[in-house]
Amino acid sequence: MQVSETLSCKDTSKGKRTFIKNRESIKAGYVEGARYRFINHGDHIELVLDNNGDRVVSKGNIVDLQNKTMSTVFADVDRVNVEYQNERIVLKAHYSEQQVIKREQSIKSGGTVRIGEVFAGTGNLSLQIKRGLKQSGVSSKHLFAIERCKDKSYILSANDELWDNKDARLFTDDIMMMDVGQLTAVDVLIVSYPCVGFSMMQTDKAKRDLRHPEAGVLFVKLLEIISKTNPSTIIIENSPRMRDSDTLYIMDTVLSTTGYRNTEGTLKGDDFGDFEPRERLIKIYTSKGLTPFNVSNIKPQLSSVRKVEEILEPHTVKETDWKPYSYLRNHAKNSAHGHGFFAATPADTKLKTFGANYAKAQPDSSFLQHPENKDLFRMFTPSEHANIRRFDTGMHKAILESSEGKGPYYQRGSKMRAHKMMGDSIAPLPWFAAGLAIGNWIKENHIVKSNRRYTFSQTA
Repeated sequence: MQVSETLSCKDTSKGKRTFIKNRESIKAGYVEGARYRFINHGDHIELVLDNNGDRVVSKGNIVDLQNKTMSTVFADVDRVNVEYQNERIVLKAHYSEQQVIKREQSIKSGGTVRIGEVFAGTGNLSLQIKRGLKQSGVSSKHLFAIERCKDKSYILSANDELWDNKDARLFTDDIMMMDVGQLTAVDVLIVSYPCVGFSMMQTDKAKRDLRHPEAGVLFVKLLEIISKTNPSTIIIENSPRMRDSDTLYIMDTVLSTTGYRNTEGTLKGDDFGDFEPRERLIKIYTSKGLTPFNVSNIKPQLSSVRKVEEILEPHTVKETDWKPYSYLRNHAKNSAHGHGFFAATPADTKLKTFGANYAKAQPDSSFLQHPENKDLFRMFTPSEHANIRRFDTGMHKAILESSEGKGPYYQRGSKMRAHKMMGDSIAPLPWFAAGLAIGNWIKENHIVKSNRRYTFSQTA
């Protein structure tokens, strides 16, 4: 049987120190008076029993390692893994310490930032973050994205601005059952965690948070993916109601243990110049050795906002789309319900939030008033909805194909499904601003020549 253990590696005035005294070191031959050689292999230390060695095991069978070489090899290490072999003892940086150093060296290298994405949806979240990074002067490339739903994955595959890396991989799969061994190391992991367990619409207490039958335990596999890809930065987007969840408490605890600190806040669409007031949680985890990132650094970037007239596409409207919606208007007059009927005009700069059920024409949805007949209204078309969410590049074309039933996964109800996919997406401008702030954080604080002497090959 080969035995290994974890020991502390503490800073002292004479250098890093590790103190070894146990049954296994004695069994390996390291007893009082025994001589040994201290060998520096660059990334680990080896002790070898040798009658001509220049070091001696101290009184009480103590192997006391304290010198400048230890400080050189284990410069950024607080724990070492010690392996006991016949007449040999090998000291290496603890696995978790190696992971921290690898990810921090990578983000400090100044190279292209590698991005992975989980629960990618249509890809609009990562697209906005990527654009923000680019605006800051930080180049990035997608290595992988995972999305379970085939229809969303179809839109995601058309998001051609993301796929500028020929070796990138798009997985249409369920993370609970997929082989995460296929994933490679990344610098930034973007996670649009399913919000069904935290949504205000989730009124069934038996389906909230960890108890949700589909999403409740997804964090287990997500933590496995984080361990495998070892990002220095993790960005989570969700409903603000996730903040006080058991799911996030568990993730905070695990990630803190494995060397991450976090910052969080909320981003509201219209605060950043978007049409919608859509509010979302942003949670960012960064590796413990990096300068802390502060969500308060995410600031609006627009000096002006769009008007509704800029996103309208009259050619996508039928005459039969204009309706009185009498029921909803009368319903809104009853203040006891607490709902309203919002009729937008081309000059407006704000709209109600477009939820996943927008196509159902519900109270508090945004409607457009007829330019001549003030008693007629229509819903925004899928193409206009795509303009509101800034679905451009190939995404817009794919959404239109879907709304017209031309996509590979659409038969009936295509228009409703197109609205739902976009309603599940984000208000784009806050996330562009987040990408910009993160890019500035990377550029200003971390693209420097690493002063670490403990180095590793950058492998998946």
